Amino acid sequence: MTFIAELTDFDAAQQAFQDSMSDVAGDNPEMESDDYAADIVVSVAMRCDQETARELCRCELGYVPQEVLRYFPGMKPVSLDW
Repeated sequence: MTFIAELTDFDAAQQAFQDSMSDVAGDNPEMESDDYAADIVVSVAMRCDQETARELCRCELGYVPQEVLRYFPGMKPVSLDW
């Protein structure tokens, strides 16, 4: 079975992330967004192609979570040594 990415455009992936963040915030107003942002990035990234997933993680978190690195073998982690 071949994986076909649903999201191949960074803007669409970022919009999916923002929509999910808004949904969770509406359902759980007492939670801090930092408590669930990484989980949402991972779930959105797994609907993306590799390049879009890496860019979404880099922009929203500043790093690529281990779950995403395992999902996309060969993906390079984001270097924090800028």
